Amino acid sequence: MNKLRLFSIVLAIAAVAGTLVWLGWMNIVPSGVYKVVWKPDRFSPRIGPLVPESRVGAVQTAADGTAYRAVNNEPVNFDVKIPRDFDSAEVTVKYSGNPKIFEIGGLASRETWTNEMRPAENAAIDGLKWTRLAENGLILYERRPDFKTVSEFLSKMPSSGVATYRASGFPEAAPGGYSPSSAVKDYKVAFRGATTIKVYLKNEKLNFLFKTQDVNRNPGADGFAATATLGGKEIARAVAKDDGDASDDGRFSPISDLRLYTDAPVSGVVTIDLPAPDDIFFRETLTAQTKFIFANRIYLADGAGYSAKPPAAAIVTDGKKVSATTAHAESFQTLKIGTTELKVNDINTPFTALTGIGAGQTVPVASPLGDLRLETAGFFAFSAENYWRPDPPALTAESDLDADGINYVLTSYVPPLHAGAWRVAEAEFDFNKLAKNGRSVNFTLSLPGKTAVEYLNVAEIDVVFRRPPLSWNDLAALWDKIVGIFVVKVVEVHKLQ
Repeated sequence: MNKLRLFSIVLAIAAVAGTLVWLGWMNIVPSGVYKVVWKPDRFSPRIGPLVPESRVGAVQTAADGTAYRAVNNEPVNFDVKIPRDFDSAEVTVKYSGNPKIFEIGGLASRETWTNEMRPAENAAIDGLKWTRLAENGLILYERRPDFKTVSEFLSKMPSSGVATYRASGFPEAAPGGYSPSSAVKDYKVAFRGATTIKVYLKNEKLNFLFKTQDVNRNPGADGFAATATLGGKEIARAVAKDDGDASDDGRFSPISDLRLYTDAPVSGVVTIDLPAPDDIFFRETLTAQTKFIFANRIYLADGAGYSAKPPAAAIVTDGKKVSATTAHAESFQTLKIGTTELKVNDINTPFTALTGIGAGQTVPVASPLGDLRLETAGFFAFSAENYWRPDPPALTAESDLDADGINYVLTSYVPPLHAGAWRVAEAEFDFNKLAKNGRSVNFTLSLPGKTAVEYLNVAEIDVVFRRPPLSWNDLAALWDKIVGIFVVKVVEVHKLQ
């Protein structure tokens, strides 16, 4: 009886161990390749639904029998559950529709909900009948065949008439007639959160002093490291320590100095990265540098609800379209962009306006209350004096190549493949640069500049995660560990008899 009971217990342990081994095997992913699939008419245990639900239509069936869901507003996002870390993530979307621009993004920051975007389809580029050159992942479209190679174009890149779309590797331009200044100026336009600033220097020391304050409105520590890079090489670093209050009690910390500087003079376009959480306010910026701009976004700090007289903010932008969002009802306001008035009267809803300016021009932006996340496919600056453009304007849904005098388009974009009535777009991401939420990552489907007549029908989403496969030695060591655990359990049961 005892032997039978022992056998039953050992069999039960073996069954449990087998299940654990199988689950462990699935989570370990010994092959190094982990693929998950979403289809609109099937439940996916690993890929969540497209959200927000209000932006996605009901499941429909195409003429060829393929199920799809229409994206009727943008962007939409989806979470993907993962068993472990990987090196890369490849997102493939099977779709149809008529988007001017379709992009796939990987969430890089949950603080600012910033995505690393990849091109999926660009109708304007697909329609070009210009000369096409390709080299080292870059593609050049020329209205006239002025250059024989992409390398020649990059070495002699014209100062005007160039637009880029999801391209990098081109030389950054200096502002015309620039002379360094020794006079330190105190800029009192307050901003908050993660920010990227580009600065031009000409044989001068980098020297920025930011007056920072932790407002403790969100839980968690708020320390971060500010860096300055030139040509991809770090030239300065400064650490902003957390104030010791990781709660969301709303207590304002004392104002601190964050100084980012170099001991030796440098020349060129320096990129300053301030990966601060939204709880960090940059109250003042003191610098002798005169040419510096905010890339793509600036989050104006707020005083509404905290100050009897919230400070207004005035800046400039070169963007053809500006998006404004607030997180607080106290900050509902009418934003003035040039002569255009933009009402912001809902929480966490982007309100957009076209500026109507041409390439290289700027327009003033006046906010009576601040507390706005401003975004554009271009730059912001504290003033027209600070503004210059280090790289060519981006090709957007609002671009008009003829009206803007564009003769060259530089891009990394490759048109999607065709599969019958459907198209297939692919995007690859560095897994280490994706923002993790426990064991999940997030991706987005975006139609920037979407008009009422544009649509996108999504039939399938595949995500493939990759890393090096486990070696035989790795597997042998893992097996020995599992067998050892099983033997120990059996011995323990035997001792209890």
